[in-house]
Amino acid sequence: MRQGLQCKICKMNVHIRCQANVAPNCGVNAVELAKTLAGMGLQPGNISPTSKL
Repeated sequence: MRQGLQCKICKMNVHIRCQANVAPNCGVNAVELAKTLAGMGLQPGNISPTSKL
């Protein structure tokens, strides 16, 4: 019984009902992104789509 979807590139599995809630971060190295943001004095939780840099 299939309940989900799998990304063809990164192989991430998600439920069909959760697909709209998944961030489009395929191919993004989360550790490197966090280091880069920290170097800029930013934290991932404090950034919104309307933030201006």
